[in-house]
Amino acid sequence: MDNEILNFWQNGEEAILFKIGNINLAFPMISIVELKESLEITKVIGLPADIMGIAKVRDELVTVIDIHHVLKQNPTNKKDSYLIFNSDNKKFSFSIDSNVQTGNIPPNSVMKTDFITNKNAACGCYDFGSGIYFLSHPKYFLNLLSK
Repeated sequence: MDNEILNFWQNGEEAILFKIGNINLAFPMISIVELKESLEITKVIGLPADIMGIAKVRDELVTVIDIHHVLKQNPTNKKDSYLIFNSDNKKFSFSIDSNVQTGNIPPNSVMKTDFITNKNAACGCYDFGSGIYFLSHPKYFLNLLSK
């Protein structure tokens, strides 16, 4: 388990909560750029299957990830929203299945978990009352992508 991401969450953070298929995930609010109802995605030949293409958001190119493919999940509804986030000064996006919520995680309240830890994508979980969410961070979540 990667202690850096666990320590990040143990300090207490505001999180954005979303769903990918049957998986509840939380990202730190500070990494989120915006949420869009739609994106015009341009496919690029030769990209790995995990990448849907690129989109232009506010005059910047954003890499659009097929996160359902990455996590082997089926979308749970027909209307997706696109979460746009920063990681190492680059912008990425993927579609999410459900209404987005926010929640606060009190310091030192994260439960450790082994969810996707072999690739350092999540380190802990927290029960927000609406369900248990796996806590991740864009910097680590991107480790799931095919190289």
